[in-house]
Amino acid sequence: MSGYAKIIIQSISDKLDRFFTYLIPDEMESEISLGNVVKVHFGSNKKLIFGFVFEILCEEELSEEDKKYLHKIKSLNSIDKRFCLNRESIELIKYIRNKYLSSYYEAISLFIPSKFLDDINLRVKDCLYLDSNVIVPDRFKKDMYIKIMEFVFNNPNLYDKNELSKINNFSKSSISTLIKHGILKIISKEKSVISSIENLNYIKKYLNDEQKTVYNEIIHGSEKVFLVHGVTGSGKTEVYLSIFQNFIDRGYDCLILVPEISLTPQMIDRVRERFDNDVVVYHSKLTVTERFTEWQKINNGKVKVAIGTRSALFLPFKNLGCIVIDEEHEGTYKSDSDPKYLVRDVAVKYSEFKEDLKIILGSATPSIESYTLAMEGKYKLLNIKNRVNNRSFPTVSVVNMKDELKCGNKSIFSRALYDKINDRLSKSEQVILFINKRGFSSFVSCRACGYVYKCKYCDITLTYHGNNSHLICHYCGYAQAMSNICVECGSNYVKHFGIGTEKVEFITRNIFQKAKVLRMDFDTTRKKNSYSKFYDEIKNKNVDIIIGTQMIAKGFDFEDVTLVGILAADLSMNVPDYKAYERTFQLLNQVSGRAGRGNKSGEVCIQTYSPENYVIRHSMNNDYKSFYDEEIKLRKMLNYPPFTDILNVLFQAKHENLYREFLVPLYKELKGKFEMKYQILGPSYCMISKINDYYRWQIIFKGDQDEEIYNEIKTLINNRLSEVKFEYKISFDVNPYSIF
Repeated sequence: MSGYAKIIIQSISDKLDRFFTYLIPDEMESEISLGNVVKVHFGSNKKLIFGFVFEILCEEELSEEDKKYLHKIKSLNSIDKRFCLNRESIELIKYIRNKYLSSYYEAISLFIPSKFLDDINLRVKDCLYLDSNVIVPDRFKKDMYIKIMEFVFNNPNLYDKNELSKINNFSKSSISTLIKHGILKIISKEKSVISSIENLNYIKKYLNDEQKTVYNEIIHGSEKVFLVHGVTGSGKTEVYLSIFQNFIDRGYDCLILVPEISLTPQMIDRVRERFDNDVVVYHSKLTVTERFTEWQKINNGKVKVAIGTRSALFLPFKNLGCIVIDEEHEGTYKSDSDPKYLVRDVAVKYSEFKEDLKIILGSATPSIESYTLAMEGKYKLLNIKNRVNNRSFPTVSVVNMKDELKCGNKSIFSRALYDKINDRLSKSEQVILFINKRGFSSFVSCRACGYVYKCKYCDITLTYHGNNSHLICHYCGYAQAMSNICVECGSNYVKHFGIGTEKVEFITRNIFQKAKVLRMDFDTTRKKNSYSKFYDEIKNKNVDIIIGTQMIAKGFDFEDVTLVGILAADLSMNVPDYKAYERTFQLLNQVSGRAGRGNKSGEVCIQTYSPENYVIRHSMNNDYKSFYDEEIKLRKMLNYPPFTDILNVLFQAKHENLYREFLVPLYKELKGKFEMKYQILGPSYCMISKINDYYRWQIIFKGDQDEEIYNEIKTLINNRLSEVKFEYKISFDVNPYSIF
């Protein structure tokens, strides 16, 4: 009897976002299974496209519609045996599609990226090992040969010829001679994106009482999801690694997620110190080939631990036992491209589909939503209130910059911070200066006529970058040369205003001329491996002052950093977004936590114009619970998450008349149909009304999420948009991290 497969095809079109029925040829009956990737003919196109098997049915199980057209049903062409979605993956794909209003294929591409479907060759290298059965002739018993052979014997299958020659300045010709005479042998291995480490010397660390309590609760507890609320420097990572060891000893795989690529070098060091080279790393800075090679290692069960950013959540583990989401509060765990999923929610759902999977959320400043779920008992809350080895918290002082101005100090450094920096430099200790804005100056304006330089494609001011004397848009990348003559009135009173990391670096180098200064922001870390390079510079104490944006606020653990200066604490508070205070509190506490992580005491200096604000007050006292208590009252009063859900529908078009011709009538239709269920706001321009030559509007729905109604809203909007005659873009974002 013939079998049939329900296929999702490789397309994000709403019209094609459904199952298509294909006949399973007799020769494939024994091979086909749920989750297979297949090639099929679709429509009139003669070219084969990829499809994904979601159901396998016999003829009796087909719908009446399918039975009516049995004679027209096409056959599967072939099976791509490189890939296969497991049961949990298929369930998660369905969940992501329904919850985040994506297409099936957008959700599938999280698990099998579209570029992987192309023919990709794995990265391999020719590693060397010493053939122990070979009798070494006397002429190769010279000192230079012996050193090479001893090194390769102690580190087999780790290095190719080029790497070996660089490590100890071994002669390439000597290595080639040993290979030529069969003394050194070659074995081809998949090339890792992280260098092999020889002679790893792991020094066992013992958990303190608080850490042991957390460890035992997670290992022996019946709960599935845990929120570890541990202060900065409390040793959460060591707890994670001890838990991983337990899971690995029982045959499970483990995954640790980090919010920023910049954190992977330090996390890699910690994890590989514990688990040798049995680790992969996975993030967007890798090439497609590198990502595919790491993906295949997991798929083939060759490694037990993976470190990565949010996309690593979908790696094809065979027996995943534990997922750690480190710094779980970070906004980078919310995808900004379709599907706009939240890592925390997908991971928790994953644990529902996989019986023995445990989820650990870790943070010194948990998200308001996660902490509320823990307070409600939906997550198990575990606290670590003290730093390891009884280290003290950094001393925090707040400087009112209004008082500095009254005293005639117009510098970016308060007098107190200036003195503290000098003190640390005199002791050869390291300093972090934090400002969450890159560039030299925020905007450029003519003081004669008031003209402000804006991006020609976006409704945003251009940022001045001094390194190349250009004005750059941080949204679309448009750049123009800086001119001292106003394009509007012709005067030469053009001046740049505001401050960013580049200007801080310039001023710092002029004031502290003997200090070695390093800037870490998006502009300086564009190149591949730049994070690792900067990390090594700081670790090896080749830097005195580190200047950076939020990428230096998380996870950095350097024992000689004893002072953190927060130059403009108010920047992120003054944003029209309901999460602005929460993000500011998290940033201030995270960056403050970089100080005093070794045996030396730490100090933090917060510069602000709003010292009375509860965000600043509670940051000064490292008091998360008091901040939470005030913030949650405000959220409840204004009906924002976690007390409701938000669906943000973003419309973009190059024609500004979309608003008048389409959005106003659409809003009236939506309001008439759904206002009993949702508060509907809009349509209104976004805070940034144009990006990359597209005008932007939004309609916001506030109310408890109902996936069925959300999908009704999506269908209605897409049906109406099909009548629009010009180019547009639309996206649906459930509980967006930011509304701008």
